[in-house]
Amino acid sequence: PLFAMWSVQQKISNNTLHTKKSMRFWDWYHAQFETDYKHWGMVLVLRRFLIGVVAVLDMEGQLKAAVSIVALTLLLAAHVFTRPYIDLKVDMLDFAALCILIFYAMTGMLMHAPITEKAQGRLCVEDQLGDGEVDWCEGETRIKFSIAVIMLIVLSTVLAVALYLTWLSTREVWDSAKAHKKISADLDRIDEEAVAETANQLDLEAIFHGSAVNKWADQVHRDKQDARGVAG
Repeated sequence: PLFAMWSVQQKISNNTLHTKKSMRFWDWYHAQFETDYKHWGMVLVLRRFLIGVVAVLDMEGQLKAAVSIVALTLLLAAHVFTRPYIDLKVDMLDFAALCILIFYAMTGMLMHAPITEKAQGRLCVEDQLGDGEVDWCEGETRIKFSIAVIMLIVLSTVLAVALYLTWLSTREVWDSAKAHKKISADLDRIDEEAVAETANQLDLEAIFHGSAVNKWADQVHRDKQDARGVAG
């Protein structure tokens, strides 16, 4: 990723990024982003790297979830502030992905820790319950079951929206690719016709003006010889 970033930056500095060759080779890197955020792909790589680092850190589960929420919230704020994608639907898709990651981490914190006052410092494990512990365990289980249902509803809704936005964006990319191929073919045909027309025009000019050009060249040659004679 760093090599790709350096290469694109070199193209930008040399003002060669928008040449035909560079566009074919580096479009995958920057074409989907706004002009001011050509290197946003590096932010996406950094985001995945941070999530991976937090996932493998040797720390308590609650603290790990809290660190994840802080990091994802900062990344969400950066995304909302910049809106780096050209396609608004992709912006919305990335926004939804960050929100669902934050919600997922918060749900994990709620499911992991005791929620009710009576359940603090205890684990609701069925085999370890005493005679007077059934009531608080049932309340704890009921609350966490509600949280789980809400999480499934939210996840399903966001997933459906994400799939719909992905389909719309993919269809637009397909249509754009087809249009680009057609335009490129038309431009190539126009170039070929222009070259042929120019060649024909040059042939006609050579036919009609060849004798005059030759006379002019002979006169220039004689003038040079006269000038040399005078200088001698």
